[in-house]
Amino acid sequence: MDVDRAFKIFLKLTDTTDVLLLKYCFKAAGYFNKKFHSRLLSLMDKVIANEELHEIGGALIVHSWLLGYDKTKEYYKRYINSSQKAKVKALYIAEKNLFANGSIDKKCLDILFEFLNQEHDDFARAYSSIILRQFNESNFNDLFPFMKRYSKTVLFENQPRYFLQYLLKSAKNNPKECLELLGNMKFGTAISIQSRGYYDAEPVQLVLSIYSSLNNNFKANKKSIERALTVFDEMLKLDHLRFNSGKVIDTLKAI
Repeated sequence: MDVDRAFKIFLKLTDTTDVLLLKYCFKAAGYFNKKFHSRLLSLMDKVIANEELHEIGGALIVHSWLLGYDKTKEYYKRYINSSQKAKVKALYIAEKNLFANGSIDKKCLDILFEFLNQEHDDFARAYSSIILRQFNESNFNDLFPFMKRYSKTVLFENQPRYFLQYLLKSAKNNPKECLELLGNMKFGTAISIQSRGYYDAEPVQLVLSIYSSLNNNFKANKKSIERALTVFDEMLKLDHLRFNSGKVIDTLKAI
């Protein structure tokens, strides 16, 4: 295929303000982006100016920064500042590329950090889904700096379930780090069972799992064990966690 000729045809087809037509051009735009990035900027301007294109056209802009074409980050910044939908799309793209090359992508991680100050449910769902699909025990250390920030946010408070489940899997090998994260968390409000972020006994299970792992080397972990017991005592002051702690302890007694 004559790429230059094909691109000239592409430019003619996208020289329009018709949103319906533009929605079908972004797969091809991604193909042309490496060679003709500077000549696609007018198309990116159209994406930024029209919220109807933020979902389908956002990948072109975010990938341009991730791949190093948008060297000043100008278009990426304009895009994410243009709407909530654009920010959520950036998170989705960051998730898809977070470990695409086998190791953590710093730019994608930067995107995860970027929206931790948001509070809308769309962001809480996005981060919770990223944790469910991308976090595993092998990348715990790489993601620990992010988790320290995330564990203090409203986003976590609104959708805690998947993060707690992830830490439960990680507590055996990373008890001190999980204890630090648990200490950052707030569980003051019980979440409705109808909510996607609903949790049951996970906080109690987590602190007991941490305690058990630390107790394997009591002398070396004495201060951390004391901290774990303090965290457990704080949980017992909350009605919903006190009820759950009773269920967990009864289960342990029955084993």
